Amino acid sequence: MSDVLEPIPTPPGRLVRDIVQRVVPPLVFFLVFIIVIKLWTGRMGPTTIPVEVDTIKAVITAPQPGLVLSMRVRDLQEVEQNDILGQIILADQKTVVEFKAPMKGRVGILNKGAGETVQAGDDLMTIAAPKADRMIGYLRQPISVEIQTNQFVSVRSRSLGQQMGTARITKIGTELLPIRKSLLPTAHDRDEVGLPIFFTVPTNLVLYPGEIVDVTFLPVEPPKASSDEVPGKPPAGTNAPATNKPAGK
Repeated sequence: MSDVLEPIPTPPGRLVRDIVQRVVPPLVFFLVFIIVIKLWTGRMGPTTIPVEVDTIKAVITAPQPGLVLSMRVRDLQEVEQNDILGQIILADQKTVVEFKAPMKGRVGILNKGAGETVQAGDDLMTIAAPKADRMIGYLRQPISVEIQTNQFVSVRSRSLGQQMGTARITKIGTELLPIRKSLLPTAHDRDEVGLPIFFTVPTNLVLYPGEIVDVTFLPVEPPKASSDEVPGKPPAGTNAPATNKPAGK
C-alpha cells in the first residue's frame, strides 16, 4: 500500500477565481496608468493644432451684365500679371470690355465660356498663386499655451510619409475670430472662435495651398542675458575688475 496521497482536484470555478484575482488587478492598474499618462500629456504636453496652408487667390467677376465674347485661357493654365483673360460685350451691345489677370498664378476651373450671358458680379474664374507664403491656424479656448512672435514650431504634414519641418510665428491676432470651417472637426455643427496665428511655410516641405498640416508649439526660449547682466562681469565702458563681492565691501 502506497503512502503517497493523490492531490485533491481543484474545482474549475476556484481556478478561474484564482486567475482573476491574480491577473485582473495588475491589468486594471496598467490600463489606468496608460489613461492617466494620455490625459497628462494631453493637458501638460506640447500643444498641437491643425493649420491650413493659406491660399492666395483672386476671383475674376463680370463688371456688368453682358455676353462673354471670348475666353483666352483654359482650365489650369498659368498666366502672368496683366495677361488678357477674355472679353465681355456689355448689355448695350456696343462696349467690349477686356478683363486681365490681377496677379501671376494658375487659372482654376472656368465658370463661364464664350457665348454665355453673365450678370454683374458673376464669377468668371479664379486665379491662385502657385506657392503659398504663409499658414494660418487658431488657438481654441481655453488658451493654455504661451506663444509669441518669432517662436519656432514643429510642422508635420498629413501626406504619405508625414514629413517634418520647422516654421515660426509671424503674427498673432489681438482678438478671437471665427475659425475656418476647414480647421474644425468634421462633425462640428456650430461656429467657434479662436485666436488667429500666422506662420511661415517650411522650406523643406512641399505643401499645396489649402493643405492641412499639424503644428506643435515648441517651448519659448528664455531671453539670453546681455554682457551687462552676467554676474561678476563689469558694466560695458568700464575697466573695473570682475568681482562677486557685494557692493560696499
